Amino acid sequence: MYCQNCGFKNEEGAAFCGNCGTNLKVKTTIVYPNETAGSNEKYNGMAIAGFVLGIVNIWFGAVFVVGVIGLILSIMGNNQIKLNGGKGKGLAVAGIVINIITLSLYLLIYLLVFGIAGCAACGLMYL
Repeated sequence: MYCQNCGFKNEEGAAFCGNCGTNLKVKTTIVYPNETAGSNEKYNGMAIAGFVLGIVNIWFGAVFVVGVIGLILSIMGNNQIKLNGGKGKGLAVAGIVINIITLSLYLLIYLLVFGIAGCAACGLMYL
């Protein structure tokens, strides 16, 4: 049996290490210096997808559904990061902001265009 502390080979069934005196009956977890607790955290996929759809929504705003889906994914990704941890909070927040701004702007443009066109069609426009 090898000591987990110093690597010394001890007799099977030994209670303590013959070299450093470490208790061999207690299971210990070895953490190497180059590994940190958060080193294996991954980016949240929903946060990334929401951000990407927000960028896509800037260029293709006519597809209103893209912005709505991007907003939903960004919010879900942000909530998952709050609950479970992980990386991508900035992407999630940026996705939320971008999607809200682009959805609001495109909605305003749609209302103005179709509102003016509707008024002109009815003969209610006096410009």
